[in-house]
Amino acid sequence: MTKLKGLTMAALAVTLVSIAQPVSGQELNEGTYEIKEINGGQRIKLTGKVDTLRIGLVDGASTLDASGLEAGEVEFYDKIDGRSTVFVKAKGSITFQKKIDGRSKVTARGKEVEFREKIDGGSETIVKVDATGSLTFTELNGGARLYYKKNKGLNISAGKIDNPNSKFEGRDEL
Repeated sequence: MTKLKGLTMAALAVTLVSIAQPVSGQELNEGTYEIKEINGGQRIKLTGKVDTLRIGLVDGASTLDASGLEAGEVEFYDKIDGRSTVFVKAKGSITFQKKIDGRSKVTARGKEVEFREKIDGGSETIVKVDATGSLTFTELNGGARLYYKKNKGLNISAGKIDNPNSKFEGRDEL
């Protein structure tokens, strides 16, 4: 077990890129941070300020809450799957390199939000986006839902929607 400022937690698959390791409940300060894997029901909450946050696999009903983190950019370089939940915000871009699947739920708030692979996983897969600059997605499938906040000047690049039960919809509030 690792102890930090009164927190006790099992070891996480966290890799230091610079400055200090992000550990749930720790306030981060500047730099680039990377978490390679959040799995097996882990719950991680990140706060503070970072230049870049890189996240690998989020799976196994795990939760990443980075809604209180001030990030310049956020990159998810592996999939989000297995009924996992992600809350993330950035001043700049948020990029999802791999698919979102398996009834997962994602809420992303940033200037530019991009999904480079498909959003899939049935009607319980819900992605909510509050982007002020651009929203891009490649594919929406399997009944998954992508809701975005209607923002003046939002540039949308919509990909293919392969299932009539999938929804891509703008809303006044998320």
